[in-house]
Amino acid sequence: MPEVIRFRPSEAGTSVRAPTLGYWSYVTEGVNEFWIDFTDRPRAGEYAKRVSVWNPDGERAWDHSYSLEDDPPTPPRATLSVAEGMDGRLWRVTGGDFVIDPKIPPYFSVSRAKWFNPEK
Repeated sequence: MPEVIRFRPSEAGTSVRAPTLGYWSYVTEGVNEFWIDFTDRPRAGEYAKRVSVWNPDGERAWDHSYSLEDDPPTPPRATLSVAEGMDGRLWRVTGGDFVIDPKIPPYFSVSRAKWFNPEK
């Protein structure tokens, strides 16, 4: 059964509360670049965070680790170039909460197989 979550979009981007496994999202056809601001800071008892973005072919397109030792331990911004043929497909974000570029629809799924576009 298809399952998606719609997070509230805004002009500043869609704020996403991410589970440990991450989310799949659809990069609209024609998008050649988008950004993701990761918003989680390492918490007490957690030394570091690792955040990643995976392209539709399952390859890590972007990856970053940051820790409490960083000064300051600021979550990163990922700016992703979308190669030809990678638009109009599902991408995956893992590692924590994030705000995603408003060019990306506000629909997310914890499973590639369960993702669907409710606007179609």
